[in-house]
Amino acid sequence: MDFRDFANNYKPKEKATTNIDNKSNNSSSQGQYEDMIKQYENLSQDELMSELFKQSAEMKSQGKWNNAEMEKIATTLSPYLNDQQRQMLANLTQQLNKD
Repeated sequence: MDFRDFANNYKPKEKATTNIDNKSNNSSSQGQYEDMIKQYENLSQDELMSELFKQSAEMKSQGKWNNAEMEKIATTLSPYLNDQQRQMLANLTQQLNKD
């Protein structure tokens, strides 16, 4: 599975809540994720990587980058990947977490 396959098949889970306002916020968040995925779905792997590094550099310059959160995401995704994809993710995580 590559990023494009993941993006095309990704369905975020909604958190159970009894608050009606939170349910509408979850729906709008889900729409934001879908819009974001659509924005990148036709890019090549090189274009995606370039955009990823550009966005991470911007976040770092704004003090918004969180290495621990990136590690958590990688750990969450890892069981769904094959050995080659896990290695690619590990390399990518290492590159992104550099200062």
